[in-house]
Amino acid sequence: LAEPTGKRQYGRDFLLGFQFMPQCVQKPEGLPPITDVVLDKELFRKVRSILNKLTPQKFNQLMKQVTDLTIDTEERLKGVIDLVFEKAIDEPSFSVAYGQMCRCLATLKVQMTDKPNSTVNFRKLLLNRCQKEFEKDKADDVVFERKQKELDSAASATERERLQEELEEAKDKARRRSIGNIKFIGELFKLKMLTEAIMHDCVVKLLKNHDEESLECLCRLLTTIGKDLDFEKAKVSCRRT
Repeated sequence: LAEPTGKRQYGRDFLLGFQFMPQCVQKPEGLPPITDVVLDKELFRKVRSILNKLTPQKFNQLMKQVTDLTIDTEERLKGVIDLVFEKAIDEPSFSVAYGQMCRCLATLKVQMTDKPNSTVNFRKLLLNRCQKEFEKDKADDVVFERKQKELDSAASATERERLQEELEEAKDKARRRSIGNIKFIGELFKLKMLTEAIMHDCVVKLLKNHDEESLECLCRLLTTIGKDLDFEKAKVSCRRT
């Protein structure tokens, strides 16, 4: 039945008629078995629970629980990395513990989804995740530019005030996330899990932020890892930047 608004409504009996149609019963190709989907959800729930309890005092006990989990596919490994990564960014005060966890899992490897005869390890996927977070800045800039245009064309003072608050809140959130990311990356670098190239990007990003919190983060970063970047190859890279 067609509604005045142009939307259509379907009765219960009509919809139930699709229940046993061949096209509706057959599972689309490429979907994982339902048992795998359930196992993935259980796995990620256990990982979240472990991360919520993680402290330096409980590290060994909880790390044993992580290594006992079934992380045997690329999707599961990526899911675990995303959970650890997001937690580390949200809680930078625990970045040391999260970094240690990543080092313990660094050599964990699984078969690649699109290349069954090849494997990929935790460290490689973690590096990809760090790089993906850096690239997110470009998307953030597009959002900020759009919000700024909306602000500039606002018709009333009330609207301008609302849009200004939204823009400042979005920039503040992005800056905090960026700093949390850099602190975590710094811990990974100290543990020899990342190369100096990504640290150069971190230094440049902090310098470009032009805010007190970023400069404080930069000072702490250089205090702890500056000596590891103070060699000829690093100096050449920084001059080019």
